Amino acid sequence: MKIAILTGAGISAESGIQTFRDENGTWQNHDVQDVATAIAVKTNLHKVNSFYDARRRVLKQVEPNAAHLALAELEKHHDVTIITQNIDDLHERAGSKNVIHIHGELKKIRKIDTNQVLETSEDVGLDPSIRPHVCLFGESPFFLHETMKALYECDLFIAIGTSGNVSPACYYIDKINHVVKVPSIEINIRETAITSKFKRIIRGPATTAVAKLVEEFISK
Repeated sequence: MKIAILTGAGISAESGIQTFRDENGTWQNHDVQDVATAIAVKTNLHKVNSFYDARRRVLKQVEPNAAHLALAELEKHHDVTIITQNIDDLHERAGSKNVIHIHGELKKIRKIDTNQVLETSEDVGLDPSIRPHVCLFGESPFFLHETMKALYECDLFIAIGTSGNVSPACYYIDKINHVVKVPSIEINIRETAITSKFKRIIRGPATTAVAKLVEEFISK
């Protein structure tokens, strides 16, 4: 079975990575306009890089949780594509091989003049030639073709820990319902902006809910 899985901040929150929108989340002490927009790269690059340097340091202190590990196990039994809004590498560290990072990757940086992408785990600091290799507000997500291919070819769509407020990911379920017409499952600790569009709803933390669902599909 081909399974397309959309993951959002909620799956990594249980590893200790703050979400953007929740109380005390990543944006609590930052103005989005200063650190996460295309304009900020041109007008305040040092502040942008410092913000993502700090997030990169946090990434070194966290580990994949049971949900990440369960999805990696699912990949051993089914044809799984993970479409993630997260810029961390927890899916890969858990063992998932087929991961599409539509918002970029925290451990990658990009040369501003050439668009050359480099890997790093260290701070960028004051380097004026480097920017984060992430999709900032005002920029287009990455891997559109690969994402659409995974959605249109899937037999099942699962959304895990995503708020349903961020475009274009919030519209994936519409493509599933109106074009692909396959079963869909939402896993989240609370109702989201797109809950009503899913065929099956599972409430609970990702670490327990995902593991239980994966066990169900492996045993079939």
